[in-house]
Amino acid sequence: MKKRFNLLLVLILCLSCDFYAQSNDNYNESKRFQESGITHFNNGDYRLAINDFSQAIRLNPNDDMAYYYRARSHQDMNNHQLAIDDLTQVIRLNPNDEFAYIRRGLILKDMNNHHLAIDDFTQAIRLNPNDEFAYYFRGWSHQDLNNYLLAIDDFTQVIRINPNNESAYFQRGLSHRFMNNHRLAIDDFSQVIRLNPNDSKAYYFRGSSHQDLNNHRIAIDDFTQAIRVNPNDEAAYIGRGYSYLIMNNNLQAIDDFSQAIRLNPNLSFVYFQRGRAHQDMSNHQRAIEDFTYSIRLNPNNELAYIFRGISHSIVNNHGLAIDDYTQAIRINPNSSEAYFERGNKNQDLNNHGLAIEDYTQAIRINPNFSSAYHNRAISHRAMGNYGLADQDSRRVRQIDSR
Repeated sequence: MKKRFNLLLVLILCLSCDFYAQSNDNYNESKRFQESGITHFNNGDYRLAINDFSQAIRLNPNDDMAYYYRARSHQDMNNHQLAIDDLTQVIRLNPNDEFAYIRRGLILKDMNNHHLAIDDFTQAIRLNPNDEFAYYFRGWSHQDLNNYLLAIDDFTQVIRINPNNESAYFQRGLSHRFMNNHRLAIDDFSQVIRLNPNDSKAYYFRGSSHQDLNNHRIAIDDFTQAIRVNPNDEAAYIGRGYSYLIMNNNLQAIDDFSQAIRLNPNLSFVYFQRGRAHQDMSNHQRAIEDFTYSIRLNPNNELAYIFRGISHSIVNNHGLAIDDYTQAIRINPNSSEAYFERGNKNQDLNNHGLAIEDYTQAIRINPNFSSAYHNRAISHRAMGNYGLADQDSRRVRQIDSR
């Protein structure tokens, strides 16, 4: 009996040794595949890397590193769902891996699953309350959801942890700008420029905020700096051109809009703005050409029709002017300006009945449209409707006295 027990014990020990030897072999083989996979990953050979990491996982299903790098390989190949699946396995094996939460959150963010992304970034912050990247990307997701106050809070935390994080200042500046807090936005963009004097986007957005505050001279300086850093920044040319236009520096505005068109010939609104500058300089034929090109690129640009109609009207292309105002009304039946301008043209042609109809439509849309009442009064008088003309004139005085 004792001899039989000893033999059984020896057999169990041998089996155990074989099992541990095989497990050790599997572990060593898994590590070899893992190291080979990392080499392929670093060389950008993602398919080979995925094959190696899959072999490593087959040999060692608890190899969280193999899951993590296979996820990164899938991510770089835009296999987002497969990457998420692997990162979920990493988190199952190691629930305290903050980097797995951050990377899964980034992929979810790229897939526009911002709420799930925020959950992952929040988990990373719970694991490490000083993880600036988790706060930064959570703030960015909040920003993408238009939750600007929450975004600002997160970017502020990033800046608390790392006062030299220029990206956090930039994103916080954008959130302030989206909330029309232009002065706070300017402060943040100024911090970006302090940290990086060659950040063209910071100059551009600071200039845009100054522009929104009607500080056009300062805006022009910032747009000029953006162009100095990046001579191909079409947005900076457009911004500077618009400020020049507002300041009646039409030649400089035309130059900047022309530069933007050279960089991108398919921007309808830039042709429109250049047309406005030509129109302000009474270059109506050039204005008409630009408005026409703007309409060609965007057939629903009602303002281009209205402004082209004004230029046609000035050069006595009466029928073309009326056609343009009619097209603007077709696009936007609530355009009081289009009705008003068509009314003006009908009045010029002594079509006072049609003019009155158009002015009435403009007033219906905008009951405080003083000029429409004034011009309707003129047409009423021309048709002998003196009482109605007097009513419109009184209404003009009421509106203008406010």
